[in-house]
Amino acid sequence: MENLLTQNYREIIKFARENKFTVISVNIVWDMDKTMIDYVKEVEKQIPSKNQNDILLGFSFGAYIAYIISVSYTHLTLPTKRIV
Repeated sequence: MENLLTQNYREIIKFARENKFTVISVNIVWDMDKTMIDYVKEVEKQIPSKNQNDILLGFSFGAYIAYIISVSYTHLTLPTKRIV
């Protein structure tokens, strides 16, 4: 099972921090009884504040959730040094 402690996630987080990005890790509780919208709401609750310059990163379903949240921003600008 993948989580923020697995090697691939630790390497990405380390790389981002070394490059002066602020990393906000989000944990998703996966459950067969939840819908994708449930997961989106769960992630949105964990993001301290939506910033138009955030970079959302996810893998597999996490990437889909990141996409849904990103298109909910009102308009796009160049990214800052913050990864959610």
